[in-house]
Amino acid sequence: GTIEDIPVLAGISHERGIPFHTDAVQAVGHIPVDVDELGVDALSLSAHKFHGPRGTGALYLRDGFSIPPMVEGGGQERGLRSGTQDVASAVGMAAALEEACEDLEGRARRVGALRDRLVSTVLERTPGVRPTGEPDPHRRLPSIASFICHDVDGELLVVLLDRAGVAAATGSACSTGSTEPSHVITAMGWDDPSWNRGTLRLSLADDVTDRDIDLLCERVPRCIERARLLSGFSR
Repeated sequence: GTIEDIPVLAGISHERGIPFHTDAVQAVGHIPVDVDELGVDALSLSAHKFHGPRGTGALYLRDGFSIPPMVEGGGQERGLRSGTQDVASAVGMAAALEEACEDLEGRARRVGALRDRLVSTVLERTPGVRPTGEPDPHRRLPSIASFICHDVDGELLVVLLDRAGVAAATGSACSTGSTEPSHVITAMGWDDPSWNRGTLRLSLADDVTDRDIDLLCERVPRCIERARLLSGFSR
């Protein structure tokens, strides 16, 4: 959930003649995103993160910047990817993004306040749990609550939460199915196996309610304690 300083990182990359791409899937539709201010060569986004059609996304390329074709053979997508375009999904994505950007800052403040209440309550009620990422809420995505839990198997925790009616994730979506600790968490300094296998990420939709947060504050601590008893790391 940490908001990185993309303009600085892109500048460092460009000083060395290296093109810069940012994965903005978690950010677009939740905070203001301006490709000119970011100074990136490429930016990717996904429609399902802002209530658009699943399986649809977009890749921004700066004027004058090109990449090799993904699928050759036809002239679709300006020669970058051959095949029939899913026009309906593209239109649906554009409509969803336009709606998501209405009162973006107001929605971010509301969701961020609910996220802060969730985080503080989980930490207060559950020993051996710490937040991960940037501690300053102004430098975090308003929709992401991220934790690391001592003596907890993250995969088991996600299963218990699912049974309790809570959709959650552990590790990275890019490494689903892997039993290894998240390389991101390890790079952040969490190299103790009793900690780095217990990551938990909760994403809040922009229509999240106070009642939803009440339920999360009740179920998440309970499931963490249950997972700790079943994980067996301390035995």
